[in-house]
Order: sequence, then C-alpha cells, then structure tokens
Amino acid sequence: MNKKSTLIIAILTAALLTGCGSTVSTASSNNSSTTKTSSSEASSAVVTTSENLPTTSSQQQNAETVAQNTEVASAASTNTATDNNNNNNNNNIQETAAPSQAVAVEMLNAVNFVERIASCGLQFDESQSYTDPNGNVYCKCTETEFDSVNKVSQFMHRFFTPDFISRDYSYILDSDEPLLIDVDGSLYIRYLPRGSRFNYSGGKITIEKSFEGGYSVLADYDNYGGKETADLQIVFVDGHWMVSGLTLGI
Repeated sequence: MNKKSTLIIAILTAALLTGCGSTVSTASSNNSSTTKTSSSEASSAVVTTSENLPTTSSQQQNAETVAQNTEVASAASTNTATDNNNNNNNNNIQETAAPSQAVAVEMLNAVNFVERIASCGLQFDESQSYTDPNGNVYCKCTETEFDSVNKVSQFMHRFFTPDFISRDYSYILDSDEPLLIDVDGSLYIRYLPRGSRFNYSGGKITIEKSFEGGYSVLADYDNYGGKETADLQIVFVDGHWMVSGLTLGI
C-alpha cells in the first residue's frame, strides 16, 4: 500500500470516528432531556392527583353521612335549647313582695267559682238538656259570664297554674266525661250535684311567706257548719298572681 492510499484510509477512519461520537453525544443528550421531562411530568402528575383527586362513591357517602349527622346534632341541640326555654316559661315564678289583701281575696274568689263548677253549682236550665253517648245528662248553663268551654278554660289558666289545674281540676274540662261541654254553641254542665269542698265567704285573711317563690293565704271557710282554715298557695308568674295549691282543714 502506497502513502496515498494510507492517507485516504486514515481520513475515512477519522471521519467515521467523528460521526459515531456525535451520535453517542446526541443520544446521551436526548436521554438526559427525556429523563428530565419524565421527572417533571411525574412531579406534575403527583400534584394534579393530590389537588383534584375525584371523590369515590364510598368517600361521597361518608361525607354525606357526616353532614347528615352534623345536621341531626345541630337540630337536637336546638330542640334541647327550645325545650329548656319552654320549661323556664312554664315555671317562670318570680320572687316579689307579698300580695295585697285585695289580691288574696281575688284568688279565693277564683277558687270559689271553680268549686261551684265542680259541685254542679252553676245556674242551669233543666228543660234544656243533652244526653251524651255515655248516658251523661248535661243541662244548659244560664249564667252569661261564661258561655263556652273556651272562656272557662281561659279563666282557669289565668288564675291557676297548669300543675294545679292538672292536679285538682283536670276532670272539669280534660277528661273522658268532663263536667262542662259545648252544645250548639252554648255551655252545658253535667248534672251531677254534690257538695262543694270549699267556699270562702269573707273574714280574716292572713298572708305568710311559706315557700320559695310563693305565699300562703290562710282563710277560714265553712265546712258543713264547722269552721275550717284553708291554705291557698299563690305565686307570681309572668306579671300576675296565680294559685298553685290548696290545702284544706289545716
């Protein structure tokens, strides 16, 4: 081989080596770029997944359950608060100075009236009667001051506490066979004559502080010819006096 041929071979070999190096370098660069891009995309994918992860059916049900439980708890709390407020309103007894003699007489007269009802002592017309399905006979009341069950109920709830009505006089209006009913727009009383257990007709009254929030009105009354003393307990509720209890024959 002459010098010229040797030179040509050397040049071709160098060219080939140079081309391979460029190819290797380019491939390495491309691999590097690909690796960086993949890393960046992976990072972006992680962030996207964290921020916008769709809610699965199970997760949605759990969230709804929590929300419902929260609403129930809130409603229960509100109801409890309402119940407590209602109880406070029903028992809003206020401490105040002793009632006057006039107030005491007013309370005694209120009991007198309801005792008249209890003993069938209201004026009535026997010729205008009504017999209910149970065979109870009612007669039309002729006293014009109270011409309906509603008016009697209003009177009782004005002067008596709910507990006192329930304990002593529930049978007048709130029973299966009440003493008073409405018939054709008029008040009828059940014909069931019996003696009255109390009737204050005047006389000395003593007012004493006898229990927390209330006073005792001590008054004499006639018990079928005998003199007895009654203890009428009264309290000051929502701005006015009310009867909360009655003890006879003390």
